[in-house]
Amino acid sequence: MKTMSTTKIAIFIITLILTFSCKDVTIVETFVDKGNIFITKSDGTIQQITFLGKDNTPLLSPNHEVIYFIRETGNLFKNEYNYEMQQLAIMKVDLLSLRELKLTDKIHYKDWNQSSELFRVGNFSMSDDGKYIFFLTQKWVVTDVLVRLDTDTNLMTEISHGDGFEILKEGVFKNHLLITRGEIKENAGRQWSYWIIDINGNKKKEIGDKNAVKIFKENQKEKTN
Repeated sequence: MKTMSTTKIAIFIITLILTFSCKDVTIVETFVDKGNIFITKSDGTIQQITFLGKDNTPLLSPNHEVIYFIRETGNLFKNEYNYEMQQLAIMKVDLLSLRELKLTDKIHYKDWNQSSELFRVGNFSMSDDGKYIFFLTQKWVVTDVLVRLDTDTNLMTEISHGDGFEILKEGVFKNHLLITRGEIKENAGRQWSYWIIDINGNKKKEIGDKNAVKIFKENQKEKTN
């Protein structure tokens, strides 16, 4: 019967120690410095993740294996008013290999500038399960469109028009979206209203104005507690 040499046993033990030590180290935060993304680990070390100086808004996946972020591509376009716009790309990077992958730098329609390039990514947010990324981007002159991006298939779906949104984290409507919409009302001009929709864009509840939103959120906290 063959036995392991002392050297092989030592290497095996060191490998086990390193393996279990790495499992104890977690990511505690992501941050951006000079256009590059970094992570801070629970052991106090800092690691640089991207290196082009064009990146912002990192979102760490729930399993801590991937970071999604926005990159300035360097491609500039001018609209009909001669206003220069920078094309953006939604990217992801694998934290083990540092391999980067572009999810999209396009929109699947023509915006009010008759362009299909991605120029605006607002309120870049991730669902709790990491399956979807939500953001606002350009479509119409007077308002944006709220988009859902599937992180597995890269499928981009328009779910609502809107000027702002947040993902609700607690209460009966946890994981629903609270969106802000501007509407033109007769004899009142442009008015803002708040709605709750699900991740497919289906309306669930009209909240009302800002004061109503504040009351709604307080009630949700009470129900959670």
